[in-house]
Amino acid sequence: MLRVMTFFAVLNVAVATAPSVRAESPPIVTLSGAITEINRGPSHEDDPTMLGAHDIAFDGGFAVTRTELGELPQQSVEIAIPGGEGTATFTGPRLADVLDMAGSTGSKALITALDGYGVEIDRSFIDTHTPLLAIAAEGASMAIGDLGPSMIVFPPTEDAELQETFNSYQVWAVFHIGVN
Repeated sequence: MLRVMTFFAVLNVAVATAPSVRAESPPIVTLSGAITEINRGPSHEDDPTMLGAHDIAFDGGFAVTRTELGELPQQSVEIAIPGGEGTATFTGPRLADVLDMAGSTGSKALITALDGYGVEIDRSFIDTHTPLLAIAAEGASMAIGDLGPSMIVFPPTEDAELQETFNSYQVWAVFHIGVN
């Protein structure tokens, strides 16, 4: 019984500190760290959330909805389907615009996927190579369980070495961006 009560106490804290519920378009990506815009409460390593499961902690974050991401200028990039055959057109805002939306003051972005995979990308690399935080593939919103809720997509290049770097930075199922 104590274990059940403890779980609900922790859950109540997580719900109380989570972003406000926006049923029409819930947040799909949270940014934290060296940002100036804060619209959600803290997260701690022991939270019973995906953030807590990946030991992501912060005092305040910036939670962004699919709708808000869709209101930023949109770009489209056609690339090979990750782990599949053929190509697909991915659409979303530039990652730099998302970082700017959160008031990023850092020089690096740590992109984390739902499965815990993460890559750190220098802001100068982001500004130079203009990756997207894609929220749609072939015109349809990307779902969790597929490549969504969002995905880092770089424009293709003829430079084979640079393309390998792009491929290593191409994270799907992105839900958190830590700025430092």
